[in-house]
Amino acid sequence: MNHTIYEQFSELLTKENKEACVQFALDQLHQGRIGLVDLYQELLTPALNKFSCPVDDKEVCIWKEHA
Repeated sequence: MNHTIYEQFSELLTKENKEACVQFALDQLHQGRIGLVDLYQELLTPALNKFSCPVDDKEVCIWKEHA
């Protein structure tokens, strides 16, 4: 897995740009840069496991995680 792909995706996720995250992931799949299993194992799972809540109200973060 190319760490640049993960870093680019992670940056979009940090900016909470859902549309850009989805489009980026789809582009990587369509261009053959990443496979479906790798998308989950090497991109989505690490990014979501790294997710941290910058505010004290954890209920807000739950909604952000599932937006």
